[in-house]
Amino acid sequence: MKKLFGLFAALALVCASCSKYDDSALKDRLDALDERIEVLNQRLQALNENVSALGVLAQAYAAGSYVTGITEVRDQDGNLTGYKVSFTNLEPVTIHTGQDGADGYIGSDGTPGTDGTPGHSPVVGVVQENGIWYWTVDGTVLTDTSGAKIPASPDPSAAQAKDGETPRISVENGKWVVTTGDNKVIWGDVAASDVLVVDGVFASVDASGDDAVFTLSDGSVITLPVYKAFALTLSAGSGFSVNWSVGGAKAAVRVDVFTDSEWKASVNAESGSSGSIALEAPVSMQDASFLVLASDGISEAAASFSIIDGNIVL
Repeated sequence: MKKLFGLFAALALVCASCSKYDDSALKDRLDALDERIEVLNQRLQALNENVSALGVLAQAYAAGSYVTGITEVRDQDGNLTGYKVSFTNLEPVTIHTGQDGADGYIGSDGTPGTDGTPGHSPVVGVVQENGIWYWTVDGTVLTDTSGAKIPASPDPSAAQAKDGETPRISVENGKWVVTTGDNKVIWGDVAASDVLVVDGVFASVDASGDDAVFTLSDGSVITLPVYKAFALTLSAGSGFSVNWSVGGAKAAVRVDVFTDSEWKASVNAESGSSGSIALEAPVSMQDASFLVLASDGISEAAASFSIIDGNIVL
């Protein structure tokens, strides 16, 4: 009986020591690891969405499409996270801007690492050869299993233009992997201390001018024209004259003036999209109405003005 009692006492001591074991550090490490994996997955998704967006830009360039709008995308805190780009004849795309590195991996002692060093993710780009855009990674043109270059835009000379496979970036067993179609290439190591950042496609987006300029991370640039509505504007000139200007013209503009009065109108073109209208009054001053038509051969616009009591009224 004494031996049995001693056994129970020993078991009680073991259970007591087990109940005091603190596993919170392990749980914190697992939670932090899960969070990091989620962040990496989100950034990989953004990276691949940028690659797809680049393919659309290449197609837009080849098709002569116009950018109809670029709007900022911000998170719930108001931070700029990217841009939404719309086109005249293609579906809109979202471009993600780069993100700062997160904390490094959790250490063996259960403490978080310091801010990670920005890692080198494969830099995806495109290069134009003979009017066709081809995919590149770190400056190297991608090829399929037969060695043929993989296009990012259709070949305009082909009887049936077909897009190439859009590359997909992934991480497998600590390696960067670039996959196009059935061709999978190991591109390099992902260092354990590095942080995956969305830096493999776009460096900047600028639509402040007449063109939208997309600068890629490899330094190359894709420039697309920004669509502007064809519009005719009139303004008063000196004496009996009216200035005209046209925005959004795709070619040289022709302007015609019509009136049912005895006034005469002469159109002067100072450039392909602006000029003036000189008016000559009849012997007997009279009120008159004028219709101005402008066309660049693609679009048309109209505006009117009047002469009332010897004054130009726009």
